[in-house]
Amino acid sequence: SWEGTHAYIQDRIARGTTRIPAVCLTILGGIQPSVLGQYMLAAIRGGAGDDGLVQRFQLLVYPNPLREWHKVDRFPNRDAREKAFEIFKRVANLSPSMIGATTEEGELPYLRFDVAAQAFFDGWLSDLMNRLRVGDEHPAIEAHLSKYTKLMPALALVFHLVDAGQGAVSLVSAQRAAAWCDLLEFHARRVYACVTAEKLRAAKSLLGKVQTGKLAAPFTARTIYKSGWAGLTEREVVEEALATLVDHGWLRDVTADQPGRPLREYHAHPLLGVLGVDSPKSSQLSSASCAAQKKGM
Repeated sequence: SWEGTHAYIQDRIARGTTRIPAVCLTILGGIQPSVLGQYMLAAIRGGAGDDGLVQRFQLLVYPNPLREWHKVDRFPNRDAREKAFEIFKRVANLSPSMIGATTEEGELPYLRFDVAAQAFFDGWLSDLMNRLRVGDEHPAIEAHLSKYTKLMPALALVFHLVDAGQGAVSLVSAQRAAAWCDLLEFHARRVYACVTAEKLRAAKSLLGKVQTGKLAAPFTARTIYKSGWAGLTEREVVEEALATLVDHGWLRDVTADQPGRPLREYHAHPLLGVLGVDSPKSSQLSSASCAAQKKGM
């Protein structure tokens, strides 16, 4: 149902056969950042979790949390609500002939961009594809942004129909869609940044285990993820947290010779016995997490 151009047939014994010529799905909801972070880790790590599903949620937004709560007790804007409902009804009842759509035998009806909108789209598409070919982006973000080649014209068509447009999709609708893509890209980067934040939270949690003596050095990665601590039960997460702490100088990894596979052990920095996990130095991990959220990656 991603393209919205494929048919779907459902056979029920009691209800007979139902055929949808162009199936589309709309999913609306919310999710907690911590849950999203765990899913995103699996989605960009490769393997079974990297199924491409998150890239199909193109209208993702990651709003800033409200610092203060205020009670709001007022009636909804009735005029705005009725105007929105009227638009929904009108668009739901459209027919190809009402909007001047081109209809070809065996094909779905369609509209094209007008000349100015097509030129604008060509330039926008060229900029997007060249950006994706630089190679500076994570593959997951490249996959997400590459789907904007469908998102932008789809939004332009929606805006065109909302404005009761007929015939070719206008330049104004195309420009509006491009502006929305810019906004959605910002939010998408915030969503993918939660992976970085999740890694830093795991590293800070692990740092606390070492500093409080719950994890005696030297230790191995297996010792950690077998302990069942929240957020530190997956091998990949633990290894990423360990690598972060090694990079920050809080741990030192040593490969010990033994029969069979060499054993990698981790030793704690001597200062961990003096500084608390909330000290200025250790809090750099939290600062890095905040910086990752602000920068969007």
